[in-house]
Order: sequence, then C-alpha cells, then structure tokens
Amino acid sequence: MDRQLTLSIRYLMKKHKTSEADVFDLDGTVIGSNILKGLVMGLDTEIKSKKQGYYPAKKKLKFQKLLNSGREPKLSVGFEPDPSQGNVISLVESGFFIGMKVDHVKERIYAGMDQILQTRNDFTQLLILALRRRKPRRLIICITGTPHEIANAICPFFGFDFAIGCMYAQSSGIYTDGKSNLDSGLNKGKVMDELSRDCGIVWKDAIALGDSPFDLEMFERSKYPIAINPNKKLQKIIRTTRNPNWVNGTIPWIDHIEGDALEGVHIWLPNNQGLLTETYVNSLLPEDVINVMSDIYEERLNGCYL
Repeated sequence: MDRQLTLSIRYLMKKHKTSEADVFDLDGTVIGSNILKGLVMGLDTEIKSKKQGYYPAKKKLKFQKLLNSGREPKLSVGFEPDPSQGNVISLVESGFFIGMKVDHVKERIYAGMDQILQTRNDFTQLLILALRRRKPRRLIICITGTPHEIANAICPFFGFDFAIGCMYAQSSGIYTDGKSNLDSGLNKGKVMDELSRDCGIVWKDAIALGDSPFDLEMFERSKYPIAINPNKKLQKIIRTTRNPNWVNGTIPWIDHIEGDALEGVHIWLPNNQGLLTETYVNSLLPEDVINVMSDIYEERLNGCYL
C-alpha cells in the first residue's frame, strides 16, 4: 500500500483510538447510482474515438439515455477500441474512466457536487452520522471503483474518514489502466486485507454497505452486511448465500427507499428457502448504533437537526 496513505490511516486510528472500522461502497449505496458517470459523460471532448477523435454525439446521447432509464449499462454499448491508446473503454466499474482526461473528470465532478449531494441516500447518510457519534468511535471508510484522487476528495462531504478508490495508471494526463496492486474496482476484499496487513484494521465486527456483486468481498469480511437497493445479480446471490459470521446468517437488503430515513424503507431478509420476509432496522445493526440513529431521527422530527 502507498506509504502516505498508510501513514494517514494510522494517524486517524491513533486520533480516534481505534483499530476497528466500518466500510461503504459509494456509487448506488451512498449517492445515486451512475450519478458520477452521468456527470462525466456530460463532457464533450475527452473520450477518444477511432475515426473522429471523439465519440459522436449520437453515441453519447444513447449512453446518457441508458443511464437515465435506470437500466444497468452493458459492456461496450456504443464504445469502440482506440488503437492509439491500446485500450477499450468499457463500462465495468473498474474501467469506466479509462481513456478520459484526469483534469476534465475532476472539473466535471467538482462542478456537479450540488447534484451529487442531492442524490444522497437518506438511510445511509443517517447511518454515517450515527457512526460518527458512536462511542467508542470507529473509522468510517469508503472503498469505491471511482478514481482514487476523486473519491478521496469528495468522500469527506459524506462523512467518511477516508476513501480508497481505483488506482488508475495515468499517461499524459489520461487514465490508461484500472489495474494495480491496490484496486478497489477489481477486488474490495483485497483492499480490506491490505488495510489489515499494513495498518492493523480489524473487520470482525464491521458494518458493510453495498449494492452490487462487486461488494460481496466487503460483506464476507464483515459482521453486519447490508445491501442497499441491490441490483438483480446481487439479489439472486443474497437468496442463496449464508455465512455463520453474519449477525443474521444472511445479507438483508433495504429496498424502495421513499425519502424518509427510517419509516420510508422496506427491509427484506431471506429465509433458508430463499423466500423474503420483511423485518425491522433494529435487526440489522448493533443496538448502540440503532439508538444513536433514533436520537438523530428524533432531532430531525423536532427541528433540532439540519
């Protein structure tokens, strides 16, 4: 792991007097799904095409319509190889930014921070606030397929202590590769293992939130896994996956979030036959966390908390 990152994490561990942490995905879990991709695709000039130098407007419009439809992007939708770069720009989480200019991506995301903040998942945000108030305090970590320097810059807006994003290689100011020894876009479990090895972080009682199969490695290393609006692939896996280390033995999922942080959610728990039963939030998390969440929720209702 990068030495500077290791030192920063150790400093936070010392500051909060803890070696324990909770872990979150970003896109689709804390903020709206595909909001970062949608902002980036609003750019006009940084994605190169084989013939024209840039992707034609029709292809970009097709992609933006796909994002806006709520359907999951498929690989290679309207995208072509660029022999000059030796890359294929793909829509998988760890490869989405390949071929894009670093500065343009940063500028677009920073300019769209108001839009990003408006898509925050209210339940997830309430949970993060509760974890920040929790005593004793634990670290709150985001592991995401978003480029590391961008994730690390925007995640403090959501209450994270630090973020680890996808470590893309760069050449002449362009993202060229998503593969590295520490690559959250490819294996988030590997990132967690390296945090344990290099920093001494302990995950045995961790809370973990995610929304896709990319987050399964996080769930496997945690005690309190929660899927937030999981996609169909993850729903299928949840129905058949059991783990004695999980507090419920399976992965509960929160679905149909309707604005209200607690009363506007539906929480499902698969039984041994894979059938879903509705349950309550107090079955998902440690009692002390539930108590703090309830306090913050009451403050909101009473107009004492903004």
